[in-house]
Amino acid sequence: MITLTHTEVYGIELLPDEQFGELQQQLLAKVPASSRPKFGRYAQVRDVQRSLLGEVLTRHLLRRVCGKLPEDMVFTTGEKGKPEPAGFRGIHFNISHSGDWVVAALSSSAVGVDVERMRKAPEGVANRFFSEKEKAWLAAAGDEKEKAEIFFTLWTLKESFLKAIGTGLTR
Repeated sequence: MITLTHTEVYGIELLPDEQFGELQQQLLAKVPASSRPKFGRYAQVRDVQRSLLGEVLTRHLLRRVCGKLPEDMVFTTGEKGKPEPAGFRGIHFNISHSGDWVVAALSSSAVGVDVERMRKAPEGVANRFFSEKEKAWLAAAGDEKEKAEIFFTLWTLKESFLKAIGTGLTR
């Protein structure tokens, strides 16, 4: 068992669909039977994979800290719906997935993590959720690539922070 004194962040790239199909049952065995039905609710195989890999990765990381088998760990939800490992104080986790990546963070304090697939910056989102200073920074970008980099840097910072404190973007 490890005492967690810092934050660790891990990422997994999604597998090709065929390879995931071959491993799916083994991965499902790493989560409690009560959690398995949620993976059947997804229409797309990639969505199943993102969700399942996020949960298995988190359970694996928690096993290093708690010593419990991944399938024996129970997750509860805090007052604002954020999942947490039941019966453990001072252990926090967060999961994010987008595009071909799943990331998980484990920490001794409140933690949030976000990953986003780079694409054209959605300016409507920026207009709704960014401060005037952030919008000005975005407007000063030299080209679309720089604009996307600025947007997603700001967006992932905001998402991570709000996930750490357990609120949504209305904050």
